Amino acid sequence: MASGELARTTILLIDGHDTDRTYYADSLRKSLPDYDILEASDGQSGMDIHQARPVDCIVSEIDLEDISTFEVLLRAVPIARRQTVAFVILAQRIVADIGDLARRYGAQEVLIKRLTSGHELAQAVRKAIAKVAPTRKERVVEVYSEQVASPPHNAAYEGQSDKKIFFEGLHESQSGRD
Repeated sequence: MASGELARTTILLIDGHDTDRTYYADSLRKSLPDYDILEASDGQSGMDIHQARPVDCIVSEIDLEDISTFEVLLRAVPIARRQTVAFVILAQRIVADIGDLARRYGAQEVLIKRLTSGHELAQAVRKAIAKVAPTRKERVVEVYSEQVASPPHNAAYEGQSDKKIFFEGLHESQSGRD
């Protein structure tokens, strides 16, 4: 990605059912051609991808074989009030308490697979990302705008462009999260 270029919206799809994962990934690619769609067949692989590359939305099957979808949710969204990653859960069936609990811990949508087409999943993903405001792209623009409007007054930055200062600060803030 070139300096100053905004990242594409990225969705991580985690589903151990190969047929379902392929169907939903292909449907998302068709419905959301400007989005990057990443796939994982289990929860740990999904978390590894999430740690290696920022994502805007995680779509996860509730019945993962290796770790609980709730563990994935809690790792991706440790504080629901300060959420930066949208989360959509797909399930074979929903027990009312599970759906409520998932929403309480940060899931925007809980969908039943047999009732959810690929197009409907794409709509749910768009809505979920919109609910998690500001989005990653908006944060980059917002922070950059603040830097340009009132650049830091620090002798160490004298002679450097506001853009360079911003990207150095963004890199430092992201590396501090690891």
